[in-house]
Amino acid sequence: MKNECIFDGDEYLGFYFSSQCYNCEHYNPAQMTHICKAYPNGIPPEVWTGKVTHDNPYKQDNNIVYKKSL
Repeated sequence: MKNECIFDGDEYLGFYFSSQCYNCEHYNPAQMTHICKAYPNGIPPEVWTGKVTHDNPYKQDNNIVYKKSL
C-alpha cells in the first residue's frame, strides 16, 4: 500500500522517509509509521522530509531531539 503524502521526500518501496529519522535512536522503522518518541502523534512533514533538521529543539518535540542511533 502506497503512503499518499502531500510533501516532498525520498521514496523507497512506496514509503516516504527521512534519513534523519531513520538514523535516529528515537525512531523505530519497524513500526512503519511516521511516529517516534519525540512525536508520538506524528512527525511533522518538515522534519520527516528533512526540510528542518531536528538536532535542535523544534515545536512540540517533547524536548527530544535527533540522536544518532548506534
